[in-house]
Amino acid sequence: MPEQNTAGTRGPNSSESAASGADARPEGQPYAQADAQAPGAGQAPGYGSAPGYGAAAGYGAAPGYGASAGYGAAPGYAQAASQRTNVLAIITMIAAFLMPVAGIITGHLSLRELRTSGEQGQGLAKAGLILSYVFTALIVIITILFVILLFWMSSITPVHGGDWHGGTSLYDS
Repeated sequence: MPEQNTAGTRGPNSSESAASGADARPEGQPYAQADAQAPGAGQAPGYGSAPGYGAAAGYGAAPGYGASAGYGAAPGYAQAASQRTNVLAIITMIAAFLMPVAGIITGHLSLRELRTSGEQGQGLAKAGLILSYVFTALIVIITILFVILLFWMSSITPVHGGDWHGGTSLYDS
């Protein structure tokens, strides 16, 4: 019959031997319950009990992160939370993309309102106003180029000497 390891929970290379009898198990049952009097019974081999959330060995106490007075509000943050953004400034930014001419009108109105009301949104109104002017200029330039293209297309003659219809014109008699 092969020889079984009865050295205990410390493994086959342990310095303890089966002859000590401290951790003897019944013959033929290598996984039987260890003797309650044995040192280290009920614990994993080579490990102590798991430390809690307290101070770990060698690290000192953890800083107090519990309930504290807090950091307080950032300077000016509470004041900024109570101010409102001008509604016309928001409308200006939206109208800049949808109807640029309306964005120009609402942009100037909102800047005039912002001088007296003390609301936030001056940067928003200026950005919407600038975008409105840029988009309006692009629309005007594209429209002018389209009209020039139409006049140019109507002034050229067909290559074959006839009209575009390939035959007679309404003005031919």
